Amino acid sequence: FIEESYIPQDMLPDAGRLDVVKNSLYSVLQERAVKKIFKVVQTVEVVRADGDYAENLDVPDGTPVLAIHRLFLSADGTPVAYTKLLGRSDRYKFQTEFERIR
Repeated sequence: FIEESYIPQDMLPDAGRLDVVKNSLYSVLQERAVKKIFKVVQTVEVVRADGDYAENLDVPDGTPVLAIHRLFLSADGTPVAYTKLLGRSDRYKFQTEFERIR
């Protein structure tokens, strides 16, 4: 997968000094962001890879790939972060768990 993350500067003023290689972006945001994540809106769609994206995913230009968009929102609806992941559809597994609420 290729992941691009966008965080408003005022949401995470010291973002340039954070190590997101050792820690997940989600855990960094939960610990350091000005506002905490309340919900995430995720959208999955099929797009065509081209240019650098196709090269980095090792597919021909125009190959359909999955694009996963995640918008992280605070309790008052303020965007905390946005991520876009592009990945080969032949290497993706999607699992959902539903639990009964009593």
